[in-house]
Amino acid sequence: YQFEMSEVTATSTTPNSVTLTWTEVTGATYNVRLGDGAFTEVNGLTYTFEDLTPKTTYNWEVQAVKGTCQASQTGSITTQKESFTVSWIVNGNTESPYATESVVDGNSITQYPSNPSAPSGCNEKVFVGWTDNPINTPTDEAPATLYKQQSDVPAITANTTLHAVWA
Repeated sequence: YQFEMSEVTATSTTPNSVTLTWTEVTGATYNVRLGDGAFTEVNGLTYTFEDLTPKTTYNWEVQAVKGTCQASQTGSITTQKESFTVSWIVNGNTESPYATESVVDGNSITQYPSNPSAPSGCNEKVFVGWTDNPINTPTDEAPATLYKQQSDVPAITANTTLHAVWA
């Protein structure tokens, strides 16, 4: 006899996982797979694939099996992008209230501390921007890269530490 597989919903709630969910087909057992891999038998109506690569498209298949008959649904889903942490550091200390910011891979920062508190030894100097080169003491040389405004900071593609610069 013939039957139809119910609709399958695929979601990616993290950069490293995909969850498949379906409604029950009375009397059926279920098998799932990602890509061309082997099928995994599932007890229940949901299955999560883990340890996946962020922002990667995966093909999936869910089979409902009743006796010698089977029906399946297929589709594809792309895992989410990773998020990275941007830290704001002044003279080796995290700058409050902008201690850290979580930024999705390839996006821009949403905050830009424009007037951080000057560390000791910099009271006579003026804040001029942020750099991704470490600045740990007031006597460090001028950095090769200086971000003078929020739009100067490149898209975030890894965990990033930005250091305050005074001149």
